Amino acid sequence: MARIIIRHYAEENPPKHVSETREALLEIIEQYRPRYEALGHSLELQKELSEPEEAEDFLNLLTLGCSELGLAETPLEKIVGAEIVAEEIDSSEGKRSVRALMLHGKSYLSLPRGMLAEGLLRTLLALTPTEGGCFQGCQGCSGRCSF
Repeated sequence: MARIIIRHYAEENPPKHVSETREALLEIIEQYRPRYEALGHSLELQKELSEPEEAEDFLNLLTLGCSELGLAETPLEKIVGAEIVAEEIDSSEGKRSVRALMLHGKSYLSLPRGMLAEGLLRTLLALTPTEGGCFQGCQGCSGRCSF
């Protein structure tokens, strides 16, 4: 069974939006796990610790990959076509700038369930070769997307 590794970057005592993302991610993984296993893939969530001074670059970063099938660790924003933006939050240390994603003109600190689910689905599609490809119009496509 090929392992799809999902890495979520958080702090030891994460801000509320990071905890909300993790909760949504855990729910989606449990919901999708049987479907992915039936297709020969397992979902494995790993927590990576980031330091507070890395918040703008790493806090709440989510990556997906499957090295066994040649899919490198890829940030969610690249998979779903979102942009990285900086947002200010209040914390115990005062105001700080953290990483957020912008999609369709809306900024997200907590990553919404729909965005997480889309990232998992696109990752699965990239790992599943199809006769007709992924319909992205790539020349010489073998059904393997590289986002």
